[in-house]
Amino acid sequence: MRFLLIAAAVASLLMSSGAHAQSPQAEPAYRETQVSQGAYATGPAPAWVTPADIPESTLSGDAIRRLSETHFLAGAVPAFYIRQVIQINSPAGMANLGPIIMNFVPEYQSLTLNTLRILRGTEVIDVRDTAKVRFLQRETGLEQGVYQGVVTASILLDDLRVGDILDFASTTTGINPVFGGKYFESAAWTPPVPTEMRRVVLQYPDKRPVHYRFLGPIPQGEASKPLRSMVGDMVRLQFEERRPAIVAAELFTPPSYDASTSLEFSEYGSWNDVARWAADLFVNKEAPDTQFTQRVTALQAAPTEEEKILQAIRYVQNEIRYFSVSFNESTHRPAAPGLTLQRRYGDCKDKSLLLVSLLKQLGVRADIVLVASKRYKNMDAQPPSPGVFDHVIVKLAHNGKEYFIDPTLVGQAGTLETMGQYLTGAEVLVVDKASRSLVTIRNTDTYAAAPNSELHESMSWPDFDKPATFESKLIVRGKYAESMRHGAQSLPAQFDTFRTRYLAQRYPEARRIGNAELSDDLLANQLTIIDRYTIDKPGEMRQDTRLVTFAPSNFFDAIRVISGAQRSTPMVLPDAPQELRYSFDLNLPANVSAMFDPRSEKINNDYFKFKLNERFRGNAMHMDLVLKVVADAVPATGMKGYLGDLKQMGELIRGVVPIQPRLLKAAAPANSDPAQVLAQRLREQQQTGIGVYSKVIKDNKLTGKDLAAVYAARAVSHSNLMQMDEALADILQASRLDPSESDHPLDLAIIYEKRGQNQAAIEQVKRALVLGADPYRVYTLRGQIYSQMGKYEDALRDLEQAALSQDNKPGLPYARLWYLWTLGQAGLPVPATLKQQLDQELTGPWPRAAYGMFTGASTPETVLAQVQKMQGEERLMALCEAYFYVGKYYLVKGNKAKAREYFEKTRATGLTIYTEYVAAVQELERMDRPEQPAAGSQ
Repeated sequence: MRFLLIAAAVASLLMSSGAHAQSPQAEPAYRETQVSQGAYATGPAPAWVTPADIPESTLSGDAIRRLSETHFLAGAVPAFYIRQVIQINSPAGMANLGPIIMNFVPEYQSLTLNTLRILRGTEVIDVRDTAKVRFLQRETGLEQGVYQGVVTASILLDDLRVGDILDFASTTTGINPVFGGKYFESAAWTPPVPTEMRRVVLQYPDKRPVHYRFLGPIPQGEASKPLRSMVGDMVRLQFEERRPAIVAAELFTPPSYDASTSLEFSEYGSWNDVARWAADLFVNKEAPDTQFTQRVTALQAAPTEEEKILQAIRYVQNEIRYFSVSFNESTHRPAAPGLTLQRRYGDCKDKSLLLVSLLKQLGVRADIVLVASKRYKNMDAQPPSPGVFDHVIVKLAHNGKEYFIDPTLVGQAGTLETMGQYLTGAEVLVVDKASRSLVTIRNTDTYAAAPNSELHESMSWPDFDKPATFESKLIVRGKYAESMRHGAQSLPAQFDTFRTRYLAQRYPEARRIGNAELSDDLLANQLTIIDRYTIDKPGEMRQDTRLVTFAPSNFFDAIRVISGAQRSTPMVLPDAPQELRYSFDLNLPANVSAMFDPRSEKINNDYFKFKLNERFRGNAMHMDLVLKVVADAVPATGMKGYLGDLKQMGELIRGVVPIQPRLLKAAAPANSDPAQVLAQRLREQQQTGIGVYSKVIKDNKLTGKDLAAVYAARAVSHSNLMQMDEALADILQASRLDPSESDHPLDLAIIYEKRGQNQAAIEQVKRALVLGADPYRVYTLRGQIYSQMGKYEDALRDLEQAALSQDNKPGLPYARLWYLWTLGQAGLPVPATLKQQLDQELTGPWPRAAYGMFTGASTPETVLAQVQKMQGEERLMALCEAYFYVGKYYLVKGNKAKAREYFEKTRATGLTIYTEYVAAVQELERMDRPEQPAAGSQ
């Protein structure tokens, strides 16, 4: 339902625009109609109107408005007068001048053409009574099931010339009786073309005050202050501005932001006035008929109250066809529920009243709700009136919660908690005589808790000379599921083709394997779609590097990208708030061997939150992305920062996995131990790095921070090879060259800790924190050192800061493992809430499976069995870690013999670059030290 007839009529005298504008009679969608006698006439302006004199103007433009004036009469019979004086300055201005069109509703309005003349030099050509008027009817909403009875009076003038001045005016009298004589109106103020004078005049009875308010930019100077006078018992307000500013429309401006100016009038003093008007309108005064009673009886057979509610909603949504026949008061007054049931069609107000009536019969509290679907936010900026609303929905209460339901939607699934939310954030008016303010529609707890969409992609490419297999798993919920479910049902034959075409843009060689698999969980309102493909060439070669592309395609429509940060209005973000997730798994040939530290990045601003976690070990790469759009618009002043963060997000995602030659390992000798081969190759990589860094230092071309960074990199390589004296010398030199870098004391702390100088390591960690190091890294490292020192109270204080963090950093699982076994060594239990959380994560990426040993949910055997399922070097790397965790488990349990066994297995891997390797060596050294006699012993 659209509450727009009055507002549309105010702007009814408009000129068609566009270089190729045609007259309405040339459009087949229009049909000529007849209006009743008295609905249209010609005649002078009414006596209550005093037209302005046409001002002189030096404005330039293809066509300019010398005068644009609107007069409103808020009397016993409301009316409005509109006059435009347009000067045609060029052929382009004449070409853009289409027919004169005047919209009105003959059922309750009459139209009078007051002026229609052409001023050509000193000649005045009056064509008011001779111009051909055609009455046309085109129901612009008919395709959407809306029929409102608006008639267009169209006049196409002959013999217009460049230099002519066109002066036309009309008066529309009458108002929809559904408003009970209470007045509200609106007039556009910002002109579409250069305008010399804009004038708006309002007259209303002194005893019936009408409020006014400018929406959008306030006119400059005295223009915003009306000239007030009395005409008999009528108050006359005159607003006037010379050369009002033209506002250039910008794309994606939020509908709730008033970029252009309008002048609003309303006799309604508050939202309560509007609610009371609507409450009388939506009273169901009819006794239930047989058909209505039978429907209620059928609904009452449902086993639970929620099922009764859901069946009522789905009956009205799916069985009552949406179609609006809105004449006279039926534009706003709903049909009786019995009549809607009989017709089996209705518009939003009819369907909403039917649903409310059914729910009330079922004992459910339900109310009519008025919605401004095209604006829906910043509603208090405009004066209260029925004219601001164009849609009707329903609010119901169940189990202490409120739910907002749109009866015009089709095919909604799920529970009240999981149904699609289409009006989140809308400020709406509940139709109740007690309503005094607007309320905001919120997402349900369940709807807000789960991501709106998840896309999980995986590629298996075990041989670069053969095709890869690719799987895409898309999970959508709520309104996204409802939309895709409708698409799959309405276009089943094209559904697979569409998705294949989309993937082929990324991988031109993609060939579908079978059909898409659809799994529909209607109760959860969740749709899962799995696609599988064979891809001949998923990796493009550039020079000597193979590039494998990926794309978080479910992010594309969630975030808006525009060029240029210069903007004068906010930019709307679609579908906010929403959360989207993407993951990409890539399994490569066994001869690919990567050893990258886990990477974690995040971007937080007022508009979106972004997280990235990535790991690439051996021949397996995994990436997780999370995008939360938290604001519905970006202000103009925030565009630079928003676009900068958006660019940074793109740079972080990259969208490509480079497989460089250095990641390809040579074939191992026959019968060689894969673990030893891996350890040797990693040592060689570190030694190669030392050689490169040494050459750079010897070249003596770098200074300051740059040189310090090279010394620090060489220190890390020495440290990874357990060459501690060389590592210490290099990191001390780096600290001298760049004493303000917080990473240097952290690297120095690790080196001191490896050397057994734990107290010195603690001091360096403190220094790093002072220099601004990431607190997460500081607390993790210091907690690990304290734990190895046996200072469990200090260790737990630090490890708790990292382990209970909600930042989801790549190292978080490792910090949690250190926290868990430190709790055990301190003789403390795992907190119940943490145990519950960690036990739910046991099936997640490694090393989460190891949690279970310390929470009691699994055993060392089950953990090692999971690691053994891994492939290639990823398994060997994970085994180094797993052996150490099992050793810690047995140490906590007091079984030193088993602990020693697994610490030795850790050392045997030879993976010196791993923290677990170093820690296992330290544990073995402690075990080998003679026990110190207790104090006071003989």
